[in-house]
Amino acid sequence: MKEFIERVKEKALEGINSLSSKSYRSLWLMKLRTKVMDLEKEKNDKINELGRLVYDLFRRDEYDEPKVRGLFSAISETEHQIVTTENEIKRLEEISATTGHTSMAACECGASLTSGQKFCSNCGKEVQTILTQADQTTEESREHL
Repeated sequence: MKEFIERVKEKALEGINSLSSKSYRSLWLMKLRTKVMDLEKEKNDKINELGRLVYDLFRRDEYDEPKVRGLFSAISETEHQIVTTENEIKRLEEISATTGHTSMAACECGASLTSGQKFCSNCGKEVQTILTQADQTTEESREHL
């Protein structure tokens, strides 16, 4: 009977850990998708700003290519951030789908991280530090709006 209770307890803990891991993965993916939406809005705002700038410069017959190029570069950088974030989302979804392994993020070194993991198994960096940096990046992108 004691073995049975231990097995039930063990299975219950596995179920809880699995749900927790899936919830955490979903939360992480939601944060990344929110970041993409924020970056898309930022990109659209910059494109509108570029259009207004070019219109005003041409209207006043004062076309200034460095100003236009600077804004164009900012738009290109935002597009790059969008692509990078979308690739991270795809990678996390593929890892989860193909391996059944619930990955919540990736370390700077490229190793997959899972919930419950305290340190990166590849480079040893603390997982909480990685997540904190990702949260700060998301907050910074929101502040630019």
